[in-house]
Amino acid sequence: MHGSGLGFYRAMNSVAFCLFWVVLLIPSLGAVEPVVLQVQAERLPGTRWVDIAYEVHDPDSAFISVYLKVSADGGATWDVPATSVQGAVGRGIKAGEIQHIRWDSSVDHPHRYSKSLRFKVGVTDWVPPVGMSLIQEGGFEMAGPPHTVMVSEFAMDVHEVTRELWESVRQWSLDHGYLDLPLGQSFGAEHPVHTVNWFDCVKWCNARSEMEGMRPAYYLDAASTVVYRSGRIAPHVDWYAGYRLPTEAEWEKAARGGATGHRFPWADSEKITPDRANYDESEKNGSVRVGSYAPNGFGLYDMAGNHFEWCWDRFGDYTSEPQTDPRGPTVGVHRVFRGGGWYDNAKNCEIANRRAFTPDTVYNRVGFRSVLPRPARPWVESQTKPMTLDSHPRWTVNGIESDISVTAGEHAKVRLSNRFERGQIFYSIDGSQPTVQSRKYTGEFIVDQSMVLRELHLNEELTETLELAPVRLQMVPSFLLKTSIVGEGKLECSPQKDLYLQGEVVTVRAVPSDGWRFVRWEGDLGGDQSQGTLTFSTHRSVRAIFELVRRHAVTVESRGGSVSGAGTYPQGERVLLKATAAQGWEFLGWSGAHVGTDPMVSWEVKGPVHLVASFGTSLSTVATGGGKIVLKPALKVYPHGSIVRVLAVPDPGYGLSLWGGVGVGQAESEWTLTVTNAQPKVSALFGPVLKPCP
Repeated sequence: MHGSGLGFYRAMNSVAFCLFWVVLLIPSLGAVEPVVLQVQAERLPGTRWVDIAYEVHDPDSAFISVYLKVSADGGATWDVPATSVQGAVGRGIKAGEIQHIRWDSSVDHPHRYSKSLRFKVGVTDWVPPVGMSLIQEGGFEMAGPPHTVMVSEFAMDVHEVTRELWESVRQWSLDHGYLDLPLGQSFGAEHPVHTVNWFDCVKWCNARSEMEGMRPAYYLDAASTVVYRSGRIAPHVDWYAGYRLPTEAEWEKAARGGATGHRFPWADSEKITPDRANYDESEKNGSVRVGSYAPNGFGLYDMAGNHFEWCWDRFGDYTSEPQTDPRGPTVGVHRVFRGGGWYDNAKNCEIANRRAFTPDTVYNRVGFRSVLPRPARPWVESQTKPMTLDSHPRWTVNGIESDISVTAGEHAKVRLSNRFERGQIFYSIDGSQPTVQSRKYTGEFIVDQSMVLRELHLNEELTETLELAPVRLQMVPSFLLKTSIVGEGKLECSPQKDLYLQGEVVTVRAVPSDGWRFVRWEGDLGGDQSQGTLTFSTHRSVRAIFELVRRHAVTVESRGGSVSGAGTYPQGERVLLKATAAQGWEFLGWSGAHVGTDPMVSWEVKGPVHLVASFGTSLSTVATGGGKIVLKPALKVYPHGSIVRVLAVPDPGYGLSLWGGVGVGQAESEWTLTVTNAQPKVSALFGPVLKPCP
């Protein structure tokens, strides 16, 4: 804060201290509202930002929620956007301290000269449950046909209701009078629940309210005494009680996220793409986990795509007249759902798109989210005195808006902004007092020498004048930067300009092409670091030297398994090779350029290299009858490609009758086996040798 603001707050701190204890001494009749001290605003020098300072004391809450509203007509209306803000605004703001909000008039209120600008700070100590976002009271333009709708404040689930949340409430409801809530289905526990109809969602909201100790919203009677817990009826609603489905107006205001006139829940594009939402072109073939995409301006996820969402309203035509808290037609069969789903095209995912079915309809791409009305406690508000704000840029030099003095090259194009609609500008460039006899501004002009600009603005009626503070244009020499390369690559300069001013610093970076590397600089830069800086006092020249990177083949021979990591690599690169045994085999070790038994090898490429990965397997024998099978050599594990002698050794009085296993077809008692298959088995049948009759 500047001096005047600090003095004010020292005085007000004493007032706040007294107010704090007065509130504490009042017998408690419920929650105590916060106290907002006088709000002050001032423009930050040399910028178009406005600093709004305030202080809140609340004896029963350490943290509060804060909103900012802006008026350009002294408080008659509060329709100036307040979206480009920083600082102590939103939820979780600490009470009891001087807080600051900064508002960017160049974005929310650009190119305006306002003499009656006011700021209003609203605070509340009501905090919605975790997992819900506060949607402030206010108007917005609702689609089809466009009409203004005022919506009371409410909180909305930041995510579509998941199968996990649905089931936790349903389980509680089974023992508390809810007879027919279905299991519901989903593509995963953290995915939106689906295959629930409109009646199911309404009853589930009641169960959630009762489970959390709140008064339910839906009833069987107009007096709101019999809670709606089962069956399929259109219930009566207590709009200020517990959880419920959003109205169409509430849903659309929330989906717009504070922005106006856009097709989708984001303000920076009028297109939907697979990186923003889950719809047919995302090709997910089902929902995704809630929160998989970026939220909108209110912190709400999946307001386009993933699942359609049931609303309260019956389907009917909109009026073009302004409305306050509309709740749809009072008669009709079909109920509305909004937002589009994973199976739907871009058109169905637009904010303004409406679909409707009978309330007993179930789909695998229709779910819902719930809202919670704010308790009937008003926001506590305080506003600033009117202030004058000029949100125009001070001037524009060579196409760049600026609020301060500027340095330029040998010439500059200067453009001024009229502070009065259809007004006139007179200016001087020598620092002298401008009058109506000075130069008259008729459009952009060129300057080729240093100057001090002063402006006099007159309104159309010639009844009001405004003189702006002087600004200086300093003309300095400008210089060329000549760049060149040897080899293949490119140079990047930041900033990138045709001419650089005296004393300006530029960063130059060498970027080699694939297969090349940066070696060194020549000219006004030196060394072998790929990035350097130049300060201009004369023309500059730099050359980047690139050289081709030698590449070498890393080849691997694999027997009985596979090896990852082989290929062609630049010299000096480190390669990770990993040997993986096939089923029935085990890794034995490396040979060739590397010897070892660790299946993972880190190898620095210095030239062509060849490695062999060896794998082995076991060989089993089964002898039936009188005899045995002998393997030579006799090993526990045989390397791939091993040659093994297989011998049948009968017991006395027995002979070899038949080979089996991998020996099928062998006729001799001795033969050789080459090990190429996993875990081969050799079997032999021995029978008694019959003696000839005497």
